[in-house]
Parts: sequence; C-alpha cells; structure tokens
Amino acid sequence: MVVAHREQLWWLLAEAAQLEHMIVTYDAALGLGLRTRAVELLAETAPEHALAVLGPLLTAKDTNVTLPPRETMVRAWASAARALRTEDLGVLVDVAVDIRQPLDTRYAALTELGTCGGPLARRALEEVLFEPTSDAYLRRKAAQGLEMFLKPDELCPILERAGSHEHDEVFAQFLASMMARHCP
Repeated sequence: MVVAHREQLWWLLAEAAQLEHMIVTYDAALGLGLRTRAVELLAETAPEHALAVLGPLLTAKDTNVTLPPRETMVRAWASAARALRTEDLGVLVDVAVDIRQPLDTRYAALTELGTCGGPLARRALEEVLFEPTSDAYLRRKAAQGLEMFLKPDELCPILERAGSHEHDEVFAQFLASMMARHCP
C-alpha cells in the first residue's frame, strides 16, 4: 500500500511538473488553449504547486514572456488557495491594486477578493473603489466585492463616502442603487 501511495505521489508530482512546463513555456504548436487548461488542471490537481508557480507569474513586475491569460491564472490561483484554505490573499491584493495589470486581470482579482472576504480583501477593495484613475467598471467591481461580504453597517459608510466624492453620474447612480438596497 505504501508503494502504491508513493507511485501515485510520484505521478502527481510528475504531472504537476509537466503542467508547469506547459504554462511557462511558449509553444506555438500547443497554443494558448492547452496552456490555459494546464493552468486550471494544475490548480485542481496540485494546489500547492499552483500557488508556488502562479503567484510569482502574477505579481512579477516585468514579465516579457507569453503566458496563458492572466485572468485565468488569477482564478486558478484563487481556486487553489480555496482548496488549501489559505488565508494569505497577498497575490490577489497585489494584482487588484496594481494599475499596470490588465483590466480583465484586475476584475478577476476583485471578484475573487469579494468571494474571500476579510480585512485584507476589504482594504484592497476600498483602495480600488477610491482609486481616482480607475475606470468606473473597475470601481464597480470593487463595490460589488465589498457588497459580497460586508454587513450593511460596514458597507453603507463606505458607499456614502464614495458617493459623496463621485463625479461620474452613472457610477454615482450605481452607488445610490446599492445604498438603496443595503442602507436604511
């Protein structure tokens, strides 16, 4: 039984290494579709390995390599973190607040932070909500993330403060709609 367990472990480690290779090595013949699926499979089959591989790829300041879609890597990282029940959301926070990240990547990180909740997620979501250079959709995703886990007595003062400084009429209406749903 121990031998069979060792063989399974060896197979999983070999599979994880192969998936990692597919993720970080560009091969025109493989295409991005297969590499994208490799990201998802790594998170499903070897979550610890996925955190170790995807975290640095997502938070690297200068990446001049062709990678699978960053949005997919964010979702896979979050899936692996949930599977391991990790409370370290540093990668999601770094991606969410980094204005150099592609917008779809930041949107995914904001959604995942809303799903995770907690003080670190709250600080990151608030930072993006009040980020003056963000597009309205990014700020909307931050507000929706906060809405996912904050109680009205915590959420309402944040929404009121955001609404009182808002110049974008459409976004102000969105905030007013949220306040009408949650705030007495």
